[in-house]
Amino acid sequence: YKFKGGNTGLLFKFVNAATNRVAKAYRVKQYVLAPYLKATFGPVYVEAELVKIFGNSQEYDTAADGTDVKATGLGAYAKARMNMGPAYFGAQVGFSSGDDPTTTKNESGPSSSVSWVPALIFGEANVKTWIGNTDIGKDGNITAGYSSNKQNLLLFNVFGGFNPTPKLNVEAAISTMKADKKPANYVSDKFGTEFDVTATYKIYDNLSYMVGAGYLWTGDYFKGTSSANKVGNDYLVLNKLTLNF
Repeated sequence: YKFKGGNTGLLFKFVNAATNRVAKAYRVKQYVLAPYLKATFGPVYVEAELVKIFGNSQEYDTAADGTDVKATGLGAYAKARMNMGPAYFGAQVGFSSGDDPTTTKNESGPSSSVSWVPALIFGEANVKTWIGNTDIGKDGNITAGYSSNKQNLLLFNVFGGFNPTPKLNVEAAISTMKADKKPANYVSDKFGTEFDVTATYKIYDNLSYMVGAGYLWTGDYFKGTSSANKVGNDYLVLNKLTLNF
């Protein structure tokens, strides 16, 4: 539905995936409700989305094959940006529920790949593609899938930028991330904190060139189940040419 200054909508999904029926005798049968809002109020722009998952993440053909596993995932996203002439600042928060290891339900929230990219390193699924389908920072048995699906995540981000010319934008942002549910026996739920700075030049309406740098202060989540494990901070320097069509 469109209104003056914005639009809102509701997406409903029905997922019936039978990939595992042959080997494990169950299917995924889930429903998703996802309302969203995009609106401008004077100099303030806001956007938000809520995602509710329900149904069964495992629905067995018969009771003898196994017990159904209910899905109760939840996700949310909100962003606000204040425009002040050529400058702007704002904040955003993203959440995707984690699976509680103490329950028989599947509380995993929605996954987000390239559709939501709040940072250059953490959660940037494009980087995984650029470096040959490899998860950033993966070592041993430590789960590092954050670089692709961004599930089990609570992220806060503040940003600010400036447009020296209509075609040039410079922006800086800082993000802090933690797991919604700490895996069993993990020493910490902290993913870390990241600082990013980018400069983007709009060559044409559909062609832009960006250079950027990011630094991630890695959290102790990646120590896994032993505080004796060592983790190192990460950094990234990149440039890219983007064509939209």
